[in-house]
Amino acid sequence: MAILSARYGLVLSDEVKQPYKQIMSSDRAKELAPQIAEKLRQYDYVIYFKAGARKEYLECMKAACGLAKKTLIALGYSNMGGINEIPKVIELVQKEELDALKGIRSLSIEEFG
Repeated sequence: MAILSARYGLVLSDEVKQPYKQIMSSDRAKELAPQIAEKLRQYDYVIYFKAGARKEYLECMKAACGLAKKTLIALGYSNMGGINEIPKVIELVQKEELDALKGIRSLSIEEFG
């Protein structure tokens, strides 16, 4: 698990970072995408939970997945809508049953590979 940060890029769950006040902009998303793509190359799929984040965060992940040639599975709506679907999504992805994901509300799949 990782968090997408406008300051630090993709922050893995065991990393500690200093607090900051910065939000993602389109320019910052383009700037961070190559750095994030490097981290994404070690994974087969990328699952991104929107959690009410600005659209620029999703743009950043799309750009990074494109560079890394990884499939992006994005879900979530409103603030935390869809959070209960995450375990199901992870299970289906682990089984590589991506067709079964299509019935999940507000989920999109983009293949860049």
